[in-house]
Amino acid sequence: MELRLSRDPLQPRQRDYLSLTVFVYAQHGHFDKAQTLIEGMEAIGDNGDDVLLSRAVLAFFNDDFNVALSRLDRLDERAKGDGTQDTRADERARMRNYLRARCLFQLGREDEAKAIANQMTQKPRAS
Repeated sequence: MELRLSRDPLQPRQRDYLSLTVFVYAQHGHFDKAQTLIEGMEAIGDNGDDVLLSRAVLAFFNDDFNVALSRLDRLDERAKGDGTQDTRADERARMRNYLRARCLFQLGREDEAKAIANQMTQKPRAS
Protein backbone atom coordinates (compact mmCIF):
# COMPACT_ATOMS: atom_id res chain seq x y z
CA MET A 1 0.00 0.00 0.00
CA GLU A 2 1.33 3.40 -1.01
CA LEU A 3 0.94 6.35 1.31
CA ARG A 4 0.39 9.53 -0.64
CA LEU A 5 0.93 12.80 1.15
CA SER A 6 -1.10 15.72 -0.03
CA ARG A 7 -0.12 19.37 0.12
CA ASP A 8 -3.72 20.07 1.03
CA PRO A 9 -4.25 19.61 4.79
CA LEU A 10 -7.98 18.94 4.39
CA GLN A 11 -10.00 16.93 1.96
CA PRO A 12 -12.75 18.90 0.15
CA ARG A 13 -15.56 17.33 2.19
CA GLN A 14 -13.77 18.11 5.43
CA ARG A 15 -13.25 21.71 4.38
CA ASP A 16 -16.88 22.03 3.28
CA TYR A 17 -18.07 20.65 6.61
CA LEU A 18 -15.89 23.03 8.61
CA SER A 19 -16.90 26.02 6.45
CA LEU A 20 -20.57 25.16 6.88
CA THR A 21 -20.08 24.80 10.63
CA VAL A 22 -18.44 28.26 10.74
CA PHE A 23 -21.48 29.65 8.92
CA VAL A 24 -23.94 28.00 11.30
CA TYR A 25 -22.02 29.12 14.39
CA ALA A 26 -21.77 32.70 13.06
CA GLN A 27 -25.43 32.80 12.07
CA HIS A 28 -26.42 31.79 15.60
CA GLY A 29 -24.11 34.29 17.28
CA HIS A 30 -21.44 31.82 18.39
CA PHE A 31 -18.64 34.00 17.05
CA ASP A 32 -15.99 32.58 19.36
CA LYS A 33 -16.65 29.02 18.19
CA ALA A 34 -16.62 30.11 14.55
CA GLN A 35 -13.35 31.98 15.11
CA THR A 36 -11.81 28.92 16.79
CA LEU A 37 -12.69 26.73 13.80
CA ILE A 38 -11.18 29.24 11.38
CA GLU A 39 -8.01 29.49 13.46
CA GLY A 40 -7.84 25.69 13.59
CA MET A 41 -8.06 25.46 9.81
CA GLU A 42 -5.28 28.01 9.51
CA ALA A 43 -3.17 26.23 12.16
CA ILE A 44 -3.08 23.05 10.10
CA GLY A 45 -2.02 25.03 7.06
CA ASP A 46 -5.32 25.65 5.31
CA ASN A 47 -5.13 29.26 4.18
CA GLY A 48 -7.13 28.99 0.98
CA ASP A 49 -10.16 30.75 -0.38
CA ASP A 50 -12.60 28.82 1.78
CA VAL A 51 -10.94 30.07 4.95
CA LEU A 52 -10.94 33.65 3.68
CA LEU A 53 -14.62 33.31 2.75
CA SER A 54 -15.31 31.93 6.23
CA ARG A 55 -13.61 35.00 7.67
CA ALA A 56 -15.79 37.24 5.47
CA VAL A 57 -18.94 35.42 6.61
CA LEU A 58 -17.91 35.72 10.25
CA ALA A 59 -17.25 39.45 9.82
CA PHE A 60 -20.67 39.88 8.17
CA PHE A 61 -22.56 38.17 10.98
CA ASN A 62 -20.49 40.14 13.48
CA ASP A 63 -21.77 43.35 11.79
CA ASP A 64 -18.26 44.23 10.61
CA PHE A 65 -19.33 44.90 7.04
CA ASN A 66 -16.25 46.84 5.94
CA VAL A 67 -13.97 43.99 7.00
CA ALA A 68 -16.22 41.52 5.18
CA LEU A 69 -16.04 43.66 2.02
CA SER A 70 -12.26 43.82 2.28
CA ARG A 71 -12.04 40.03 2.47
CA LEU A 72 -14.44 39.67 -0.45
CA ASP A 73 -12.26 42.02 -2.48
CA ARG A 74 -9.22 39.83 -1.71
CA LEU A 75 -11.18 36.78 -2.84
CA ASP A 76 -12.09 38.53 -6.09
CA GLU A 77 -8.42 39.32 -6.71
CA ARG A 78 -7.48 35.70 -6.11
CA ALA A 79 -10.24 34.54 -8.47
CA LYS A 80 -8.97 36.85 -11.24
CA GLY A 81 -5.50 35.36 -10.89
CA ASP A 82 -6.88 31.82 -10.93
CA GLY A 83 -8.16 32.01 -14.50
CA THR A 84 -10.39 28.95 -14.20
CA GLN A 85 -13.99 29.12 -15.34
CA ASP A 86 -15.84 26.16 -13.93
CA THR A 87 -19.17 25.66 -12.22
CA ARG A 88 -17.66 25.81 -8.73
CA ALA A 89 -15.93 29.11 -9.58
CA ASP A 90 -19.26 30.51 -10.81
CA GLU A 91 -20.97 29.38 -7.61
CA ARG A 92 -18.26 31.03 -5.53
CA ALA A 93 -18.58 34.27 -7.49
CA ARG A 94 -22.34 34.30 -6.93
CA MET A 95 -21.82 33.65 -3.23
CA ARG A 96 -19.32 36.52 -2.98
CA ASN A 97 -21.62 38.86 -4.88
CA TYR A 98 -24.59 37.98 -2.68
CA LEU A 99 -22.60 38.60 0.49
CA ARG A 100 -21.17 41.82 -1.00
CA ALA A 101 -24.68 43.09 -1.79
CA ARG A 102 -25.81 42.34 1.75
CA CYS A 103 -22.80 44.20 3.20
CA LEU A 104 -23.33 47.20 0.96
CA PHE A 105 -27.01 47.35 1.88
CA GLN A 106 -26.17 47.24 5.59
CA LEU A 107 -23.70 50.09 5.08
CA GLY A 108 -26.42 52.22 3.47
CA ARG A 109 -24.95 51.86 -0.02
CA GLU A 110 -28.28 50.66 -1.36
CA ASP A 111 -27.77 51.68 -5.00
CA GLU A 112 -24.62 49.57 -5.22
CA ALA A 113 -26.34 46.67 -3.47
CA LYS A 114 -29.31 46.85 -5.84
CA ALA A 115 -27.03 46.97 -8.87
CA ILE A 116 -25.34 43.76 -7.77
CA ALA A 117 -28.70 42.12 -7.03
CA ASN A 118 -30.02 43.13 -10.46
CA GLN A 119 -26.90 41.79 -12.14
CA MET A 120 -27.28 38.50 -10.29
CA THR A 121 -30.89 38.05 -11.34
CA GLN A 122 -30.47 38.84 -15.02
CA LYS A 123 -30.41 35.93 -17.41
CA PRO A 124 -27.27 35.67 -19.52
CA ARG A 125 -27.69 36.78 -23.11
CA ALA A 126 -27.38 34.18 -25.82
CA SER A 127 -24.42 34.66 -28.15
